[in-house]
Amino acid sequence: MKALVTGAAGFLGAWLVRLLLERGHSVRAMVRPGHPLGALEGLGVEEARADVTDAGSLVRAVRGCDVVFHLAGVRRAAKREEFMRVNAEATRLLLDACLEGAPGLSRFVLAGSITAAGPSNSLTPASAASRSRRLL
Repeated sequence: MKALVTGAAGFLGAWLVRLLLERGHSVRAMVRPGHPLGALEGLGVEEARADVTDAGSLVRAVRGCDVVFHLAGVRRAAKREEFMRVNAEATRLLLDACLEGAPGLSRFVLAGSITAAGPSNSLTPASAASRSRRLL
């Protein structure tokens, strides 16, 4: 299996990449241009320098992959629009890229932390229902 992992240099991504490699899978690690591979350095992954908000770079990144693990995202942004552009719109762009560049894709796995739906305030704990209403 050939897997693309977005956010591969992040905490969760680096652990997933290691697990996939241990299980004998081929991994293409997607990392933003200009950012280091960090913990992935020397592991034998194929690098994909791409930005989740750049549709063209995403098509190149997914080409030839059997599965995509989409972990890239931001936890904080100065404005809600930027937060949504990176966490929501980029997911749509990646799905579109999969349709165009990876017609044989068998799975698309979207994962993220609870912060992917935005922060809660200190007085009202967040729930799945309250986050869903806020995003719609």
